[in-house]
Amino acid sequence: MVIDSCKMHVETPEYVNSKAWDADLVKVGPITLQELIIKSLLDLAVDAVREMIKESPEEICKMFKIKNDFIPVQEEEVRRENPWVYE
Repeated sequence: MVIDSCKMHVETPEYVNSKAWDADLVKVGPITLQELIIKSLLDLAVDAVREMIKESPEEICKMFKIKNDFIPVQEEEVRRENPWVYE
């Protein structure tokens, strides 16, 4: 199932981008769904993200294309409540 999904994404990206194919892929029983998670791959991906986010908050936002939509007062409040993030 995972291989079929990867092939579909590569071979027909315009179809797969509709998300319909992915939604159908996970319409399976709970045991199969659990097997699809592939714990070792999930752990590997989490470790990679953990390494990526050792940067400053500004760099993380830039890396993941996260827009800062706080007004200055809100941003100051977040910085005051979480000074350890900005050290």
